[in-house]
Amino acid sequence: MQTKLSPVSVTPIKAATNNGPWDIAYGGYSSNQANSYPVVHVATAKGDYVITFNIVGQNDLQFDDTPIWIGANSKPGNAFVDNHFHDPVISNGGKTLTITDTKDDTSQQKSVKFHYQLNFKGSDPNHKKLDPIIINDGGKTINNYSLLQIVEFSLAGLAIILLAVFLYRRMVSRRDASSENMPG
Repeated sequence: MQTKLSPVSVTPIKAATNNGPWDIAYGGYSSNQANSYPVVHVATAKGDYVITFNIVGQNDLQFDDTPIWIGANSKPGNAFVDNHFHDPVISNGGKTLTITDTKDDTSQQKSVKFHYQLNFKGSDPNHKKLDPIIINDGGKTINNYSLLQIVEFSLAGLAIILLAVFLYRRMVSRRDASSENMPG
């Protein structure tokens, strides 16, 4: 099963003291501050996710022949793509990059922060790379249960324990009351 995430729009802008050289928009949020670019969040154990990046605006930028480098937990230093990611495809005259984040693995991996670098070609030397973040919530959840299911099971267990305590106390109080009424 493949799920398509909202596209990520990357717009080259003129760099100034407090912004640029990119504006990134994803999931209804955008920022031109490198420390607050929107994070692409890929949920736990939901099959493969398709992530699309679009170059927006009037420019001659295109995705480079090695369009994306992806490293777990740190910025990639070379043309490396982590094995969770597959099938990078450049389309739309070099303006669109699509890549698949494989989520149907059987691992028990925890959430991983992937740093990625998008690589571009074009005449503007200030817009050759961009490096935001993807949060990948791992393969399968523990025992293949979602967090919601684990919370529901925990609450059901707590309710059973509370009911057992209530019934035990009621039984003890009835026994004490009946022993007080016995002749002796």
